[in-house]
Amino acid sequence: MPRIARNSNPDASDYEEIPLDALEDEDVSESVDTSDNSLKTIRNFMKKLRQ
Repeated sequence: MPRIARNSNPDASDYEEIPLDALEDEDVSESVDTSDNSLKTIRNFMKKLRQ
């Protein structure tokens, strides 16, 4: 039976924290397919978080 690796720090996240400013980087935006409305939805959500 395989052993389960447990995180020694239960509060630690397995995800890398991304600064909010990075989400508005023009280079990143241009590389994303903007034909989908999901990008607009994400930007609107980020604006609401900042209010």
